[in-house]
Formats: sequence, structure tokens, C-alpha cells
Amino acid sequence: MKNQLLIKNIDIIPISENTIIQNMDVLLKDGQILKITKTDNDTNHEGQVIDGTDKFLMPGLWDNHAHIDDGKYLPLFLANGITTIRDLGNSSDKIFELRDKIKNREIVAPDLYICGPILEGDPPYWGEAFWTIKTEEEGRKAVKTLSNKKVDFIKAYSTLPNNIFQAILDQATKDNLKVTGHVSKDLTSIEAIEAGQIGIEHLNSIFNTWSGSALAEVKWDETNIKNEDGSGYWYKATDIKYNEANFKTLLELMKNKSVYFTPTLIQQEKTGKLGEYKELLKDDRLKYLEKSVYENEWKPENMSLWYENIYFIYKKETSKIKDLVDNSILLAGSDTPNPFVIPGISLHEELELLSKAGISNYEILKAATINGAKFVDKEKSIGTVEEGKIANLLILGSNPLEDINNSKDISGVILHGNYISKKELDDKVKIYR
Repeated sequence: MKNQLLIKNIDIIPISENTIIQNMDVLLKDGQILKITKTDNDTNHEGQVIDGTDKFLMPGLWDNHAHIDDGKYLPLFLANGITTIRDLGNSSDKIFELRDKIKNREIVAPDLYICGPILEGDPPYWGEAFWTIKTEEEGRKAVKTLSNKKVDFIKAYSTLPNNIFQAILDQATKDNLKVTGHVSKDLTSIEAIEAGQIGIEHLNSIFNTWSGSALAEVKWDETNIKNEDGSGYWYKATDIKYNEANFKTLLELMKNKSVYFTPTLIQQEKTGKLGEYKELLKDDRLKYLEKSVYENEWKPENMSLWYENIYFIYKKETSKIKDLVDNSILLAGSDTPNPFVIPGISLHEELELLSKAGISNYEILKAATINGAKFVDKEKSIGTVEEGKIANLLILGSNPLEDINNSKDISGVILHGNYISKKELDDKVKIYR
């Protein structure tokens, strides 16, 4: 049958457990995994047959923190094995139309789970790009409006004052919507979680080290002032002092509340290296982007010490990653398209950074598959290789449980039961130079 696909003799990384199930046949029908059986010599199959010998089958990857804008680079996500994207804030209402077109299979692209616009306080950090919420009533109205548009969650920003943040949380709870995002400028991450924020985006949101917090304080060399008004942000960062008692409290709270944590290490890594802009321009992978992106939008201001401080603080904070991950539900996300965080490609860089931080490859793969499904309450239908699950799958030439970089060894992608070969994936990606 045309709506059936059989993958023969493949090794399965189910993600539901830390194992490899060797030499299996996987039958897909109508976009779902119909049957998983031990391989046999029977080649009598009316539908398409894929030889999985010496290959590995795992769930398709999730980028759990991306901003896809107009969707121009969606083929680049797919070519990198990403079958699902969690969009963490879009400035255009077109994101709703795009989501629906993908859901109705009018566009071949990763599935989208969205929050719509970011909810900001006044004054907003991003100007008029998102929704500026000035009162508690406006906050409740915004959540109701987004709920009616069937968003999957709410994204709150650090600019929100506590009273408005609390109103947004309360309304989101009534509308059965999770709230993730940055931590309100009026709160610590401990207080935000206690109030009901279930997700924290970015490692630096946890500590809020730049302005000082109950968790960490930056030590500055105040003799090295680089600007005329003497702003502290231009001092040279020399150390970070952690409040270990408060950090322990945070870890216990994250574990007890089942908090989702998306570190987006690659975004902080790249931003911290913007002082080396000319070197970053040598990356051949920029060919997948329009020139205006990296020559105009990503061109940094002449603030080398600022970027050095970002990198220094980021590297210091990574010493706490393992503890944070051990006490939360880890989500792998890139925060593309921040400067030099290339769509699709950057998720694999995030996985590598998590591995370097001491996270096991199995936990990293869960963070890029089933954990995202759990966040949007879809873990019963997607995110593992099991009978009855949606057939969004990734075929690899080597084992990512042995080396996380093998996640890039893509042989093919299966999107809702439809096989797309490596060549077809590459052909979908536009090269701009």
C-alpha cells in the first residue's frame, strides 16, 4: 500500500529506555508506527521498503527554543533531523497561519508548537516587536486572546513587573497553559518557580548574575572602566560568588516542581564570541543564510569587553549545569536566529555543549525528543520509537549514544510516515553563496 513504509533490519534507539534494540523491522502506516518486530527475510511488501542495515532509528529531534520568523529556514531545520520546533516568540501573526498550514500538511516542514508573541513589560526590551503589557488586566486579556488562538504555552519576559507577571500566571493556569520564559526583573528564579512558572529559558535567566541576585554575584575589576559614565557593566568581570545555600534551595524546588530547563548554551557561547566577528564570518555554514543576516543583523557593536564579560560569566555558570540538569527536566534548544546561531545546525552544537558539560548522551537525546513532547503534553503520541506513536523519525548512520556528534550523521528523515532521503533533504536547502 502507498501509505505504508517498511524499515528493514535497523537498530532502534527507542528513547523510552536507555538501550538499543538490534535488527528490527518497523512498519509505518498512515503516519504512525504500526508494528515493531524482529527482522526476517520476508521482502514481500507492497509499500516502500528502506534498508536499515547498519543504521539506527530514533525519534526526530526537537529544537525546543527557536524563533522561526517567517519560516524561510524551515528546510534547514528538517535537513538537520529536526521534525519538531518549539517557537519561543514570534513578532508576526503569520506564525498562526504557518502552524496551521504545517498541521494540515500543506507545507513539508517540522511540526510547530507556539506561544505567539512574547509578553513584555513596559518599557519593553524589544520595542514594538511583541506585546507590551502595562496592567494586570491587559495581562489577563493577552493570555485569553492567545488561548483562543490555541497557543501551546505562554512566554513571559524579564521586563514584566511582579504584579503583572502574577496575573499572567493566574490566567494561564485557568486556561490550562504552561508559562515559561525569562525570570521577572522583580523576582529571583526561586520566587518565579514558587509562583508557578514551570519553565526557565536560558542558563543566565537562572542566576541573573549581571544585576546581582540571591543566587550569584559577579566580582568586577572597577579600575578597568571602558565608558565615560562609569557604568558597572563595562568593568571587567573577574569572578562569580555563588550563594550555595540558595542554590541548593533552587535545586530542590526545581526537582519538586518538575521544572523544565532550556539552557541555550550555544546562544551564550556565540554571543560571547562576537568580539571575534571577523573570525566568525569564516564559518562556511553561513552559506545557508542570506548575506544581510550576518553582515547587517548580526554585525556587533564595538564592545569587545562587553562580549568578553558575557563569555566569562557564561563559562563560570556552566559549572552549575550538571546540578541544574540533574534536578530538572532538560530541554535542548538553540535560540536561533541569535547571532551565528544557525537554524538547524545550532541544535547539534547545543547537544555537543551539553555533552561537554557532563550530561550523558542518553539524557541529551531525551532533551531533544521526549522531554519536549512532555512539555506540550504530547508524550503519549510522539517522542519515542514505540508502536502507536507518530512516525516522526530520524535514521542515522552511527550511534549517538556512543558519541553525541553522531546525531549529525543523518541518512534520512521520516516526517509523519513519509521518508525523505539525505539527498532530498539537502536539495530542499537553499544555498545563498
